[in-house]
Amino acid sequence: EPGTLARQCQDPRTSQVMSQACCHDEQGFVVAEDVKVWMYQKDCPTEASRCNATSKSGSLTVGFGVNGDQERFGPELGLGLGLQNAMPGAKILLYKMAFGGSSLAENWRPPTSAQRPDPFCPGEPCQKCSDWANTCEPSQIGPNYELLVSNVKRILSPGSIGKEFPELAHLTPVLDG
Repeated sequence: EPGTLARQCQDPRTSQVMSQACCHDEQGFVVAEDVKVWMYQKDCPTEASRCNATSKSGSLTVGFGVNGDQERFGPELGLGLGLQNAMPGAKILLYKMAFGGSSLAENWRPPTSAQRPDPFCPGEPCQKCSDWANTCEPSQIGPNYELLVSNVKRILSPGSIGKEFPELAHLTPVLDG
């Protein structure tokens, strides 16, 4: 039975972009050399902050999915191929931070959500809310959000990208999008 990518390569809704990832000569998956991926991942069934992190980087291809499995991919594949199509010849770096078992309302809570009432985090007992919503602190910024911002600042610091991708050392990163 064909896998997800094979189906996306055949589906008229997704084939224009996703078929670029498939080699038609059975040699494996295409590698997009102009699109780099820097992935930081934790896969935890419960609290993301108590897990071991893994890191992986390289040119965009299949293999940046769950646990860096060579057969898996995530949204970075379609996004990277789409950006490559929109900006031919541009050097693109995607930073992927993926933590399994984390909550957008808690772990990834941005400062703007901490500044106003949030139905996902009422800060008081709520019968129809999840267990977490009854214990969350509405004014608290999510720890994964803070880590994301910190990591992006580190990646954009002078020389950082060149250490991970020597072929990009002569370029100055621009945060866009």
